[in-house]
Amino acid sequence: MDIKSITIFLFLPILLFSQSHSIIIDGNPSDWIGTPSSTIHGTTYSAGEWIYTGEANDMRTEPGLFWVKNEDITEVRFATDGTNFLGLIKVDNISAIDLGLYSIAINNGTGTINWIGDDTQSIFGNNIQQASIYFDIHFITRDGQNNLHIELNKGSGWYFASNNAAVNFSYAYNCIEFSIPLTELGLESNSNITLTFATFFKNEYTSPFVSNNEKDNTYDLLGSDAIDVMTPGAPESNILERENYLIYGVIQHFAQIDLSLAPLPVELVSFGGIFINNSIQLNWETATEVSNYGFEILRSSESEQWKKIGFIPGHGNSAYPNQYSFIDNNATIGEFSYQLNQIDLDGTSELSEIITIKAGELISSILLNQNYPNPFNPRTQISFAVKEKCNLKLVVYDLLGNEIANLFNGEVLPNKVYKAEFDGTNLSSGIYFYQLITPRKIEVKKMLLIK
Repeated sequence: MDIKSITIFLFLPILLFSQSHSIIIDGNPSDWIGTPSSTIHGTTYSAGEWIYTGEANDMRTEPGLFWVKNEDITEVRFATDGTNFLGLIKVDNISAIDLGLYSIAINNGTGTINWIGDDTQSIFGNNIQQASIYFDIHFITRDGQNNLHIELNKGSGWYFASNNAAVNFSYAYNCIEFSIPLTELGLESNSNITLTFATFFKNEYTSPFVSNNEKDNTYDLLGSDAIDVMTPGAPESNILERENYLIYGVIQHFAQIDLSLAPLPVELVSFGGIFINNSIQLNWETATEVSNYGFEILRSSESEQWKKIGFIPGHGNSAYPNQYSFIDNNATIGEFSYQLNQIDLDGTSELSEIITIKAGELISSILLNQNYPNPFNPRTQISFAVKEKCNLKLVVYDLLGNEIANLFNGEVLPNKVYKAEFDGTNLSSGIYFYQLITPRKIEVKKMLLIK
């Protein structure tokens, strides 16, 4: 063996898209990286997220009627990873809640239900706000125990979400995160939906349990027990509008969300390589994938331009980590650069960062590889390298020792692989020898031409 193995591990966080990231349902909002609107009750799309900016400690109705300082909605975010509907809810003070109910109504074009919530009968302001499905996030902290779960309702009663749904919260960040499969909500990754979101007083338990409001304000607000409602596009000081849904139970505000504008695309979290067994093995991992057709593997070196050397199919849509690998058997000595070209199902593509891997070093003074292919007809390729800079010759002889061809005659650099092609078009079938001649050593190998 003329190669000394060199192992190089490169594990680099590489984003195939500038907006790419994954969401972990752990109650920590740091993996939501979009920039919210600076306008109170404003909305925006940013970094694959739909974001609503709420307000804390604002008045609920006209002064003198109620002064209810409670668990205000301060921020809401939605996104999709192609498989799941993801959400982030921030409130003013989650630690004050014993019984929390966060209710979301979605209309994907087939809405027939005209109320939102669990025990409430709060109604929508108009037909466009009718829902095709509801889901409630139940947040219960009492007696030192937490009870988080998600229930859904398509109009015929409540039922638990599947085990593929997830929900979590954090006191430190005053937020709740959730994930529900799109199929359970009757949605697709490009659905255009109408969405209403409100927090409610869940009147299932008696005092001292507190529901979505501070401990001294457990109001059941007449026709509605809504505590706060997401009001995109409302004026910043919308006291009278809030009176409508707090006192009269009519929810006036809703969001129009195009999920195709809120995707979390393919995220490549690691990309590295290792030189072993005379070849380079590439390894990479994705955290999430949306419409991922697959990866083209590209390679370049000092002696060749970028070219495609392989393809690995992707997983389409996936909310879970996936590992990939590719073995390059044609990398011998020298430095090789690699890049992934991630291709979407619609044909669009994006290049990863470039990694460079040193394949090996010579132990002996020269390396003369077996020609490939062998046997051959009529052409074959011969590769060689030297440990030190020198002048050398590569010559082909027949069985009688006659020189048939001079394939190389000149100076070469150390630890760099050179290739020469031999053409036997005008020769007879048989055994031929190729000889590498350097100042320090001469090496010979044989090859077979079969016509």
